[in-house]
Amino acid sequence: MIEDQIPEDALRRLSLREYVHDGEWLKAVRTINCTEEDFKQRKGLQGGSHSGATSGEKRKFEDSIPPVTAKRLKKQYTAKVKAVYKAK
Repeated sequence: MIEDQIPEDALRRLSLREYVHDGEWLKAVRTINCTEEDFKQRKGLQGGSHSGATSGEKRKFEDSIPPVTAKRLKKQYTAKVKAVYKAK
């Protein structure tokens, strides 16, 4: 009954050794479960496999760089001005 509630990794660790008394087995179950929970908690605090990413998505390039504004505007030439320039 207890074995159904124990994580699989903890059962693997328990199966490595033979226990004579039930008290020894229960003590081992408690210690292994505590170490397993501590490991999972530390893994969660360190971020697990994510390296600083919180949302699990890739950072978009457009979001990381602010848009560049032009320092000065280009002059808009009319057709007449362009024709005069070409004639020169």
